[in-house]
Amino acid sequence: MFYLFMVFSFVVVLLALLHFLLFLLSFSKSSANKLSSFESGFTSVGMSQKSFSLQFFLLMVVFIIFDIEVVLLLGFVVKDFWSSVGMLMVVVFVLGGLFLEWKTGKLIWMF
Repeated sequence: MFYLFMVFSFVVVLLALLHFLLFLLSFSKSSANKLSSFESGFTSVGMSQKSFSLQFFLLMVVFIIFDIEVVLLLGFVVKDFWSSVGMLMVVVFVLGGLFLEWKTGKLIWMF
C-alpha cells in the first residue's frame, strides 16, 4: 500500500513540475500579425468578432436542457409503481420548466 502511495505521489509531483515548466516556456513575444485575425490570406474588413443575440443563445441553452431531459426519459423502464412515479416526476419537472420559460417570455422570438 505504501508503494502505491509513493508511485502516486511521484506521478503527481512530476506532473506538477512539467506543468510549471510548460508554463514558463510558453511565453512568446506578441506582434501585430499574431494579434490580428486571419481570413484566408485577406485583410479583414471591420470587426472580425461579431456579436450574437443573447436571446438566441438563451433559447439554444433552453433547447439543449430540454433535449437532455427528454433523452433521460428514454432510459425509464416502467416495470412497477415507483418507476412510474419517478417518470411522472421528471415529466412534471420538464413541463414546469417549459411553462416557466413560456411565462417569462424566453420562448418568444423577436427579430
